[in-house]
Amino acid sequence: MKKLLQAKFSVSFIVIILLFFGFNWISTEKAISFSEPKEALLSLDPNLLLIPGYKVNDQSLYFFIKDKQELGVTFLHEGIFGWKTGEIRLTPIGEMKNDEDYQVYDNFFVYGLSKNAENTLIKVNDKEAKILDLQMLEPSIVKEYGLEGMYIWYLESDIPLVDGKIEHLNKNTGEVTNSTKFIVKKASTQ
Repeated sequence: MKKLLQAKFSVSFIVIILLFFGFNWISTEKAISFSEPKEALLSLDPNLLLIPGYKVNDQSLYFFIKDKQELGVTFLHEGIFGWKTGEIRLTPIGEMKNDEDYQVYDNFFVYGLSKNAENTLIKVNDKEAKILDLQMLEPSIVKEYGLEGMYIWYLESDIPLVDGKIEHLNKNTGEVTNSTKFIVKKASTQ
């Protein structure tokens, strides 16, 4: 009888502990999860200038500008309680305003800034990069942040990227206007 009482007490104690930790985990997850990706990102800093990349199923890509000085990127993921921010990468914008500069994020993603990419095709190891026209932002913001004629380009890969080259080509003629050696292990600012 005494052993049965001790066993019931032990099981009850373990259940209470599990409920306590489970409740704390759920509360924490709910507190750091949001109904929209941009809300999750703005919860880190409400003054970020957000530049949406895409939102597909439970993943969203956002670029952002912090303090008018740093270009940031992050992937957000939707969990059972809502959207949460992933790893954030920040790079001084001054280091990115050259067509030869780029950043590698997690060996599956590379991005950079480019001027006058309107008639330009950008390829990383012969794979076409996507281009986001920063002129989609309000004209006053573009001017205030010094983003006139600027574009963000990026390439996301399902397999790890390998060293090679980044080429800027004229869309109309196919002529290479700039070529840069691409090194995957390029040092990045975090």
